[in-house]
Amino acid sequence: MSQITSINSGGGGGGDILTITGDTGGPVGPTAGNINILGSNASFIGVFGSPGTSTLTIINTNQLVAGITTVDAAFVPVSAIPISVPNNSGAFVEARFLALTQDRTRIRSGYGSILARKPGAGPTSLNVGDTFSYVGPKIAGFFPQARFALSGNDIVLEVSGILATIIDWTVVLNFFYV
Repeated sequence: MSQITSINSGGGGGGDILTITGDTGGPVGPTAGNINILGSNASFIGVFGSPGTSTLTIINTNQLVAGITTVDAAFVPVSAIPISVPNNSGAFVEARFLALTQDRTRIRSGYGSILARKPGAGPTSLNVGDTFSYVGPKIAGFFPQARFALSGNDIVLEVSGILATIIDWTVVLNFFYV
C-alpha cells in the first residue's frame, strides 16, 4: 500500500514530506528537498507535474477515452482519438464502446481490435482485424456500429448511430507498438 509520511502530524496543512512509500521497496526520502516520481515508457505510465499547483497526474499513456454524440446513421470519427503508428513498426489497437440513446431506453456495447503496420516512412496500412463483436440485447432497428479507418497515417475509430436517434457514446482505446 502506498503512503506518505509527513513531519506534521497534528492536522491541518503544511509540513514537509519526509518519505513516500510505494507498493514495493522501502520508504524513499528526499534528496536536496525533492522526491522524483517517475513513469515508465515501457509500461505506458506517465507522471506529469504541474509546478505551482502541488499536483502530479499519473496516467496510462496507452489508453485514450472519449465521448461523442451521433444523430444519424453516418460514420463519424471519434476525433479525439487518432493513433499515429511510428515508422518501421506495427501497432495493435483494441476498442471498446458503450452506446446509449439519449432517452436512456436502448443500450449497446461492443469491442474490436486491429493490427496496423507502417513500413519505413511509407503509409500506414490496416492489416488483420476490424471485426467488432457486439454485446447487449438485440433490439429491432437499434444497431449502432464501430469500425477502424485510416486518416493519413493515423488509425481512427469511427462510430455510426441510427437515423433520427441521438446516441451518446463512450469509447476506450488501448494500443501498443512493436
